[in-house]
Amino acid sequence: MESKCGFQMNHNISIWTSPNLTSESWIYVGNAINVSDRPAGVVFRPHLVYNPKTKLYVLIWNYMRWNLPSLYAVAIAEKPDGPFRLVNPALNVSRGGGGDFDILVDDDGTGYIVYSQNYYMGIEQLTPDFYYSTGKSYIFEEYFVEAPIFLKRNNMYYVLFGWCCCYCMQGSGILVHTSKNPMGPYTLQTNGDLACITTSDVKSTFVNGLPTPNQGCEFHNMNTTSIVRSQQNYIIKVTNSSGYTTYVWTGDRWQQAPDRIKGHEPQYWTPLKFYDNGTIDKLKWIDEFVLDV
Repeated sequence: MESKCGFQMNHNISIWTSPNLTSESWIYVGNAINVSDRPAGVVFRPHLVYNPKTKLYVLIWNYMRWNLPSLYAVAIAEKPDGPFRLVNPALNVSRGGGGDFDILVDDDGTGYIVYSQNYYMGIEQLTPDFYYSTGKSYIFEEYFVEAPIFLKRNNMYYVLFGWCCCYCMQGSGILVHTSKNPMGPYTLQTNGDLACITTSDVKSTFVNGLPTPNQGCEFHNMNTTSIVRSQQNYIIKVTNSSGYTTYVWTGDRWQQAPDRIKGHEPQYWTPLKFYDNGTIDKLKWIDEFVLDV
């Protein structure tokens, strides 16, 4: 049934705002850029950042073209709610394609993109306007990975990603890499995967789908599942009035919508716990948490 298919060419890149992230507080602002004003393709994972050097908001998204390589598009606006104008339909990352990605803007205003392509993860430095790649790159060793997150905390750079999980119900793992330099070299955190555990230990939740064989947590061990049945999506940084920042990890719970509509599939949110040495604790299932905003 077409209405339940996630692969459509006419999806909006929607803008929503909230003062506190609660369920009833979100307000729909509008469409970031008209479908007719952007390259044709199925849109995935848009990211919006502010460029302090150009004083413009930069929107980057990856899009899939039928029987052609995926690409990244770049649009700009003077305000975060747009309207956005396309400035580059094909960001020139050195390894081509347009897999899952994230954008980091460093304290000095330099931009970086971390992205997956051909099952490997890499970082590239962007030009000062964020429209292009400079070609400077770093490649991680792990194979069959996607869904990266790129963040900086206490002068430490973190790149988190997991095993490929094509809408997999079982969810995927989280591998943590750290460095003192955004372009590496990076070191893999020694306490292992933060999310994959023995399937029998996973909390019973409503599940409407079937595992995708040999993907996500099952890539290395068929008897494991994500403790939160999710694939990593994004980390929301929430800094309260006293200056304390909570890092809220979010994950997509594929195939777990009661009505089976792709756009209704839920997420799992949980605050990350950082130890004094900068390492991140393993995820645990929690039914709710209080966030001081």
